[in-house]
Order: sequence, then structure tokens, then C-alpha cells
Amino acid sequence: MIQIGVKLVKWTEEERRLLENYVTNLDGNVFVVQNLPGLAGAIFARYSRAQTGLRETLLREFIEEEGMLDVKRASDLIERVLIQFGDDSVGELDGIHLALENISNLATKVVEDVRIGGSPIEQSTRYVFYDQKDENGNFKYLRDKRIMESHFSGQFIETMDFIFQTYCDLVEPMQDFFRKLKPIEEAEYDIIVKGQKLKLKDLSDEKDIKAFKKTYKFDIRTRACDTIRILLPQQQLLMLVYLGMEDFIKLY
Repeated sequence: MIQIGVKLVKWTEEERRLLENYVTNLDGNVFVVQNLPGLAGAIFARYSRAQTGLRETLLREFIEEEGMLDVKRASDLIERVLIQFGDDSVGELDGIHLALENISNLATKVVEDVRIGGSPIEQSTRYVFYDQKDENGNFKYLRDKRIMESHFSGQFIETMDFIFQTYCDLVEPMQDFFRKLKPIEEAEYDIIVKGQKLKLKDLSDEKDIKAFKKTYKFDIRTRACDTIRILLPQQQLLMLVYLGMEDFIKLY
């Protein structure tokens, strides 16, 4: 189920002008993404690892002031994800794109069961911390109308808030744990893309050093995310983009 009551972003007139060429709906949780030929893979790769929605990610990171796409950033991202991390799925995301935002984790499983003609990419709990609250100060989980109108509503909110707060309380300690387990001085990564893993002390170029530190931060973040995501309930709200042909998209 999609959380209808989630407070959506209030776009300025300028932001609307910049976005309207790329998405069909600025005011709802369901929209089609368009006019991203050859760049969809990079943008969705970033989207699956970002805490913001697709429209916000697109606006903040890929659309320039003139309304044009930042092709260089998208190309660089594709190279890093496909070559360095080997994530082939993002290289296949070209076609018709349907975005479903603020959808419960349980609902994504129902949607993804319709596999014929469609390929999903989710905002991943392996890369994104779900410690953010919405603009109303609430944790991002589905508040089903039937539950909220029942006498269990108070207990439900108390339990869900406890689960999410416990998750939040573990974000920093878990990262500290993995930093101690794998200090940056001992870490090795294939930063120069020559098939050889190097340590930080082996690098001299400032660009490579910066890339190493960024990769290390991402590595620690991923390990922490992957460990504590077991706490996240099925009511957790996330983002989903579906790639499909025309007949598949018509199902929705």
C-alpha cells in the first residue's frame, strides 16, 4: 500500500519548471519518468542509494540551472557503479519508468511479483539509513487507516516508534564498530581500476585519495546498513522504480 497521507515536497515555481520535462506528476506518489535517454541507469543507481525521492535526487544532483541534465556526472556514476562495484542491474534500466514512492516494504513484494515484462529497482536498505523523519516529525512507516481507526492505534504507534528509534540508536555505534573492525589504514580498494587493490598509503594523487576515502565511507555505511536493517518492519516506507514495456506499465 502507498501511504497517501505522507506530506509531499512543496516545489517552487522554478523547481517545477526544471522538473516538469522529466516527470509526469509533481504532486503525487506515482509518476512516470521520461526524457532520460541513456542516463536512466546512472540516475536510478544514485536514487537507490539516496535518502530523498527520485524527483528531489534528480533536481538536486542531475539537473543544471538551465534545465539540462548533467551528462558528465551521470556518465561518471555509471562508470563507478558498473566498473568498480559490478552492479550490472543499473546498466539495464532503459525503457519506460514508473516510480512508486512512499510505498510499504510489504507492498513492494506484491508489486514485484508481477515480474513478466518488468524490472524493479528499490531504494535499498543495504545502502540507505532509514533514520530520517518526515516533515511532520514522524518516522516513515505505513499508518494503515484500518489500524489507525482501531483501538490498537496507540499501541501500534508506540511499538513502531520504538522499533525505529532502536534502529536510529544503532546507526552510529554500528559504524564505529566496523571502523574498528576495519580501520581505514588496513582497507584495500581497487580505486585506480587496474585490477589491483591498494591501501591508502599506496596512493599519492589527491583525486585517488579522495576516492579512496569516499569508498571507505560507503563501505562502512553499507556494512552497518546491512547489519541493522533486520530491525526494519514491513510497514517501512520506501521508493521503487519499475522499468517495463508499454503493456507492463498499463497494469498500473
